[in-house]
Amino acid sequence: MPTSRLHISLDAITKNYKSLDALSDGLCHTGAAVKANAYGLGMKMIAPALHRTGCRYFFVARLEEGIQLREQFRAEGLEANIIVFDGPRANEMNEYTAFRITPTLNHKAQPTLLRSEAVRTQVSQRVFLHVDTAMNRLGMSASEAREFLRAPEDEITVSYIMSHLACADEPEHSLNMKQQQRLRDVCNYAPHIPISLANSGGIFLGPDYQHQLARPGISLYGSSPDDSASSILHPVIKWEADILQIAEIPAGSTIGYGASYRAKTNMTIATIGAGYADGYPRALSNTSFVEICGIKLPVIGRVSMDLITVDISSLSLTQRETATHAILIGTHYSLSQMAADTGTISYEILTGLGARLSRHYDSST
Repeated sequence: MPTSRLHISLDAITKNYKSLDALSDGLCHTGAAVKANAYGLGMKMIAPALHRTGCRYFFVARLEEGIQLREQFRAEGLEANIIVFDGPRANEMNEYTAFRITPTLNHKAQPTLLRSEAVRTQVSQRVFLHVDTAMNRLGMSASEAREFLRAPEDEITVSYIMSHLACADEPEHSLNMKQQQRLRDVCNYAPHIPISLANSGGIFLGPDYQHQLARPGISLYGSSPDDSASSILHPVIKWEADILQIAEIPAGSTIGYGASYRAKTNMTIATIGAGYADGYPRALSNTSFVEICGIKLPVIGRVSMDLITVDISSLSLTQRETATHAILIGTHYSLSQMAADTGTISYEILTGLGARLSRHYDSST
């Protein structure tokens, strides 16, 4: 049995989807970002659960992710739109067509690829048109997008015009409104084409940002975009790991690599079967907490590849004798708190959870 386990609540994910969908004005479809293996939690189990809830738009970053999802949906008899953010490359067009995957047009050379494929297959290509309004990563410039929209081709059908908010997790940031206006200026050239702008943060900015299709990601998985507390989002994961050893150490002893912790008094420590190879950040050395027997206890010493050590001196003798595992992310120490203590964001914690963790899916349906 694996020493470290991740419990993932499909019920919580579908509740989060319904809560986010309810924030729209009823005119906005709600999709789901399931890229990076559903943010590290397992696209194979999560995507069908979202489909059962009513989701019909699934967003991935890479073509191979889209193919994997389409093959699964075909095997399960499920229909949905699968959109790849990266956009098509020259050697990928056959697969976009064969797997009925929607590419995103990010630069002005890509329409040529789609037109040639459409002529070859006699199949009109449906696309998302990505307009860069501030991120300067992917997307056509406003002028390139306008030029493309002015000269529509029969071989290409734009399903949505999209952009991506840079500062949606900061509601008062002036760039949000600027991006909104820049996108509207482009969309005025094709007012019949629906718009997709809102990521998780954009949904919380309100109906003006939601348009016709929202693309939540991190909020589906239990965290608000800025890692603040949320009254409508349910925690999705609980991470637990086994206690491998309990030892009594005398005052003055050092613990772990680098002897970064020295015991001031006699202590009882527990060694836990998880480390940075499992996605437990090394930056949490001497900083974080775990839960054992319902009590919040400090991690002491340096986090190593496979192990962490915890001060359990405050536990009773009975608790020490009966304790079998520690909860690394849960009620007493949340995903958002771990991110804050690491100096990062929940996105990075989730996507960094290691393949060695066994994943267990809890659902009442």
